[in-house]
Amino acid sequence: MAETIDIKNFPALSSADDGSFVLVAQSEGAPGKISVALLKAVIASNITTSVTPKIEDGVWWIGEVNTGVEAEGLTPTFRKGETGIEWKYTNQPDEAYQTLLTYAEIQQWILEYDKVSDTEYNEIFNT
Repeated sequence: MAETIDIKNFPALSSADDGSFVLVAQSEGAPGKISVALLKAVIASNITTSVTPKIEDGVWWIGEVNTGVEAEGLTPTFRKGETGIEWKYTNQPDEAYQTLLTYAEIQQWILEYDKVSDTEYNEIFNT
């Protein structure tokens, strides 16, 4: 009889070759497995490696998303606001300042960055 191992006791791997398998639970609940090679192919086919910004009707679009940012070649200016970093174009009045990032959002990024292990950092930045 085969040994039963609880999934929480599986050892962590630092790599897996293309012939290895990843366990999955299918949408209907049935167990299954997918090869690392097939998983890589699926992931690669769904990743957009670049998005070309465009100007349409005087507004910047990123891919198919209308950013609402006027494309007039205007120069932005930034300031420290009460709730976050604010911006406006230099030719606009001070009342036009709007929040770019809140301090809470910046703090959350810092907290998430602090959770990155040395191994994860090296995998991201030293590849």
